[in-house]
Amino acid sequence: MKREILPALLALLLLAACHPAPRPVQPGPPGQALVDQAEDLVRRMRTKDHDQALDVLLAEAKGVIIVPALFRAGYLGGVDMGQGLLLAGDAAGLYSEPVFLSMGGLNFGMQAGLQRTSGIIFLMSRETLEAAARGALSLDTNLSVAAFTLGEAHSLVMAGQTPEVIAVLSPEGIYGGVALSGSGMRLDSTLLAARYGTGATAADVLFERRYYAVPGAERLQHALSPFWKDAM
Repeated sequence: MKREILPALLALLLLAACHPAPRPVQPGPPGQALVDQAEDLVRRMRTKDHDQALDVLLAEAKGVIIVPALFRAGYLGGVDMGQGLLLAGDAAGLYSEPVFLSMGGLNFGMQAGLQRTSGIIFLMSRETLEAAARGALSLDTNLSVAAFTLGEAHSLVMAGQTPEVIAVLSPEGIYGGVALSGSGMRLDSTLLAARYGTGATAADVLFERRYYAVPGAERLQHALSPFWKDAM
C-alpha cells in the first residue's frame, strides 16, 4: 500500500512546490487573481529585450489565449493542467474583457517529469477565435500551428509566416524543442457567470463587448494594447 501511495504523494508535493507563491487576495470580480497573473506575464514578455515580434503579433491577431501557468505532472500520467484567459482583438489592436478557459488537455510538449511553462497563444483567424469562444478549439485538426519560445518568435515574424495558431512560450520547463497539440481548452462557464452574471455568454463578452464596465481587466487590456509603454 505504501509503495502505491508514495508516487502520487510525491507528485502532489512537487506540484505544490512549483506553483508560484499565492498572491494576496485582491479586491475585484471573480477570476481577478488569474487576470492579474496574465497581466504580469504579458508585461514580462513584452519588456524582455522589447521583443517587437510580440508587438506585431498582438496587432495582427484576432484574439489571444494567455496561459499564466501550465503544469505537467509526470507521476500523474503526464497530465497538463492550468487555466487561461481568452480575449478578442479589434482592428485597432485593442482587446476585449477576458473569458476563462480550463487547459486540461493541452500539450505544450514539455518533457516527462514535472515542469511548468507559460505563454501567449495567438489566434490569427476569425475562425480559430470563434472556435475558442465556443470552447471547441482543437489543435489536433488540420489547423496550421506553430510554437516557439520567446527568443525564437522574431524569426517567424521576419519570415512573414502566418499560421492560424501561433504559441509564444516562456522557455521555463521547455527542453529540446516545442510542440503544441491537444483539444482540452474548455470554457469555464462557472467563472464566466460569476464574473459577468447569469446568462452572460462568451460572445457577449468577446464580440458584443457588453461588459466593458466590469472592473478589473483594464491593466491587462493596457498591457496588450499598442500603448502598453504609456503610463496608466
